[in-house]
Amino acid sequence: SKSPPQYSLGEAINCPSYPDAALREHIRAFKEAGFKVLISIQLCQEEWGSSDEWWRQWYQQAQRVTKYHVDIAKEENADALVIAFAGKLPKEDNAPSFASKEWATIIDIAKSSGLPVSFSSGAWGADWPDPHALPHPLALTDFMDKLDFFDVGIHNTLFLDNNNPTQEEIDSKMKIMFNRLELLHNL
Repeated sequence: SKSPPQYSLGEAINCPSYPDAALREHIRAFKEAGFKVLISIQLCQEEWGSSDEWWRQWYQQAQRVTKYHVDIAKEENADALVIAFAGKLPKEDNAPSFASKEWATIIDIAKSSGLPVSFSSGAWGADWPDPHALPHPLALTDFMDKLDFFDVGIHNTLFLDNNNPTQEEIDSKMKIMFNRLELLHNL
């Protein structure tokens, strides 16, 4: 059993590693129960660096984390991978000049698994000011053509002040969400 990747960017990346043996055990248990297993690779952080050197280290870490999970996914017969971290994307303000190349490498590493690969679009909230806006990651990538599917998480802040919405209220808010999915479908 190999050790999970170590994170060297200090407190900026706060990502407790899921123990290798436990991850494998859970994948096997779900596979044996007849479930499809999607492994979502995630880096969680609260602070971002601004120098090219910091970003080079970040992308190297992201590549190592991706490779680590690709190896497990192949060995344990997972069914798909999702890249669920959002370092500076190619079209994002202040993205390093090498962001496109680094993301291409991350996606290529994931695709080396032979599994369908997605990029997480993050959480979609119906409370965003612009009901026609796509979630920021999708608007800022230049690698969508390399992906096999999209992972869409719906961020449910719709009824924070109302824990007993009517069906009409739910339908009204969810219509915004479905309109955004249609925008994504038509890209």
